[in-house]
Amino acid sequence: AEAAAVAAGGMDPDVEEENLALCRSHLVTSSYSHETLLAAAYKLASYSEYSSALYTLGAVSAILEHDDFATISLSRAYVAETILTLALGDVVAADNFFMQVHLQRNSYLESRECKLAEDLIRAVKERDVDELDDARGAEGGNRAAMGNLDMVMRGVVKGLRITGAAKKKKSTAVADRTIAPVLDGASKNPNSSGSDLQMEMDDIMNSMGLGDNDDDDDDEFDLR
Repeated sequence: AEAAAVAAGGMDPDVEEENLALCRSHLVTSSYSHETLLAAAYKLASYSEYSSALYTLGAVSAILEHDDFATISLSRAYVAETILTLALGDVVAADNFFMQVHLQRNSYLESRECKLAEDLIRAVKERDVDELDDARGAEGGNRAAMGNLDMVMRGVVKGLRITGAAKKKKSTAVADRTIAPVLDGASKNPNSSGSDLQMEMDDIMNSMGLGDNDDDDDDEFDLR
């Protein structure tokens, strides 16, 4: 039966329940344990790794749900899941998860984050740019919920589009670095006199084969 379920693209209910029980037994339940995962999710989102960030946020939600206590942190985790799913360009999945999972918690229904998530989903579903801008605008009805979001998540919301995935941030290019020669003593001793520095610079230039040539007075370097 299990093989048939797997072949059909599903999983045997008993096996699935065993897997869930195994996961629950290994669930971290220490206080504030979700904060480390939340920070990791935000870091991944800042690199535009939305799938990995969404996966990590799922663990955050699972930990907070296990506490069976309605918290602001859970509401913010839920709305972040909606935002990241929309950023991946899957409004259908965002809507289904919002309806079937998030709205099953009465505490979330009354939160500002729930309204923000609902407005974002509606705007993207209807492909209404004006409604999307109003939902995430600084002067709109969701300004309080937007203000409570992490800075990274606010950036993701601003990048949402009515079609396709959100724009990914360009990675900062690493600039080429030229290693300058270390001045022995000169850079370490700020009290060196001008003549001492000149002599040290002359020594460095001579060691590089660029110093004054006694046989050729035309090749001179004035480093002053």
